[in-house]
Amino acid sequence: MSDELLRVWWRGFPAVLHTATVELRWLAVRWQDLFWTVECSKEARALV
Repeated sequence: MSDELLRVWWRGFPAVLHTATVELRWLAVRWQDLFWTVECSKEARALV
């Protein structure tokens, strides 16, 4: 990698890292929602 390319990449790195963090957080929240829904349906089925 050339020095210039490395500098450009390094400058953009925080934005990439931030985007990845936000996406991971979003996925974690979705996963928790899904898990919670599955657990609730199990409990609801047990009550019936």
